[in-house]
Amino acid sequence: MTHSQHPRPCLAVVPGDPGGVGPEMMAKLLALESNRLAADLLLTADPVPWRDAERVAGTALPAQAPSGR
Repeated sequence: MTHSQHPRPCLAVVPGDPGGVGPEMMAKLLALESNRLAADLLLTADPVPWRDAERVAGTALPAQAPSGR
């Protein structure tokens, strides 16, 4: 099977309650390149709490505008 027959899935990711553990867990999961390569991901999060979650998790993802797939 070729890539065109099995394209990567497109997933919208929501980190959850900014005061909970979800955002930090999501930041750690998205920091792993293998996870980012498994699907086209759209992170839907408020930037301020998301940056706080990245700081707590010790990660930083480059921001990218959606590609319009």
